[in-house]
Amino acid sequence: MIKFKQGLIAIVQARTSSKRLPGKVLFPFGPNNVIGTLLERVNKSKMITKLLVATSNEPSDDELSVFVESLGYEVNRGSLNNVFERFYNTIENSSEQYVLRITADCPLLCGELIDETFTYFLSEQCDFLSNSHPQGIVRGFDLEFVTRTAFLAVNKSILDANQREHVMPVFYRNHDLIRGLVFYEFPVSARGLNLSIDTRSDYDFLKKLDESYLVSQLSYQEILNRLGLDAPRGRVELIP
Repeated sequence: MIKFKQGLIAIVQARTSSKRLPGKVLFPFGPNNVIGTLLERVNKSKMITKLLVATSNEPSDDELSVFVESLGYEVNRGSLNNVFERFYNTIENSSEQYVLRITADCPLLCGELIDETFTYFLSEQCDFLSNSHPQGIVRGFDLEFVTRTAFLAVNKSILDANQREHVMPVFYRNHDLIRGLVFYEFPVSARGLNLSIDTRSDYDFLKKLDESYLVSQLSYQEILNRLGLDAPRGRVELIP
């Protein structure tokens, strides 16, 4: 990793108590399991200065914590349902001025895409930037960047249950907080494609994709090429 002055902390949000597919982050995938493969791919970023996993303090996540620590990564544990607070405490205790939120059900995320999108973020001098929305990137490559200052400025006491669980909705809903979205123009064949893992069928699809194309070992651009998709054209739209 190449360190730069203000630092970028990447926080991987993970738990094993998923309602639709419990334990999915520890399912076999690629050369490791879902979260192990994700961490290995994300760790190739040249701009991330700190990478850790934020999980719950419930006994159900003990195995996950032990596994992640065995790989040499830091684990921060907190409330199961108040994930915003889990992030808040992690960010408050770190010195990095930029934050990247990643969900553990996206094992194909890679350093290449992270660095490309973060470069957008820095060039536009936004407080928040996301490629995760209806006109955004293919599901499974979702990234959300926010400045430390903007995140810690949020009044935690006014957040509703959805905002506490999913962390970033507060920035989408409040235009005084959000200043940037990255929109992509994808070929029609790519629209609706899901490369994240939410259900058993998603996992089975990704496993077959990896068996056929070794996508777990390819970069973002190489995955698009292997699937016969054109590279999307991105543009930043600032919200006044």
